[in-house]
Amino acid sequence: MNCPNATGTDDCTGSPAIGTLCTDGTIYVGTSPDGGGKMFTTRCDAGMSWNGSACAPILGVQPPFNWGTYGTATNTSSTVTGKANSATLASTYSDTLAAQFCEKLFANGHGDWYLPAKDELAKINTAKASGSVAGTLDVAGNYYWSSSEGNTYTAWNQRFSDGYQSSSSKSSARYVRCVRRD
Repeated sequence: MNCPNATGTDDCTGSPAIGTLCTDGTIYVGTSPDGGGKMFTTRCDAGMSWNGSACAPILGVQPPFNWGTYGTATNTSSTVTGKANSATLASTYSDTLAAQFCEKLFANGHGDWYLPAKDELAKINTAKASGSVAGTLDVAGNYYWSSSEGNTYTAWNQRFSDGYQSSSSKSSARYVRCVRRD
């Protein structure tokens, strides 16, 4: 589960512009909506790697994931604290593959990735218009999971083609973009 280290020229320690590709290969997407500090995303979606000019499927197919826990309340409804949501999902429920992927990811020298909350996904959507994240998100109308539960049967997701957020069945297959904080 490792994305190659395609590096930028900014170490992102100061006040980088949103969308900046950092020297460690992550992309700065702004500050966390819960005030938790700077937030970064992977350069590629789960199951993809940077080939020098674009994100490409590692095994020929980009894997969408089910959210898991269909019919079970997880109490992960926060729209701003993805780090806590994701940790709860991955450690408590064996079928939460989207959260587990991010929690187990080691990429760009970091092992503290997590499945973003609904408002953290919105930060990525804002960043897509500028800098390095533009062109690496699927904007064909596909949805990405958040770690924010809607209810017992649904969870929040976002479409990056137009920024639309909605809740969908936890059993639906969606794409995943992991984030971390500094």
